[in-house]
Amino acid sequence: MIVAITARQWAALVGALSLEADIEALESTLGVRFAERGRRPISISEELNSMVQAAIGGRRLAELAATFDSRGVCWSRYQTLGQAVASEPFFGEANPMLAPLEHQAADI
Repeated sequence: MIVAITARQWAALVGALSLEADIEALESTLGVRFAERGRRPISISEELNSMVQAAIGGRRLAELAATFDSRGVCWSRYQTLGQAVASEPFFGEANPMLAPLEHQAADI
């Protein structure tokens, strides 16, 4: 799963996948700069997804992970909720944000 909402996230993804020339050509055709907030129109999301899929297609996960991590790409391996709860320390009891609480409304 990849997220590229902010200009920094977008630049990191485009650089990590070496898509600069392809993106520049698409921007020129459409007359927009995707790095500007809100300039990646939903109507071309299929085209952008295809570019990303083609750039990722022949790479192994370990290679992508190293490249994404070194470039600061916002990404993670997709997991179901059950998988995440079972495998991610963030969801464990050690995380004080997820501690069980008694709520007064429970007694009503």
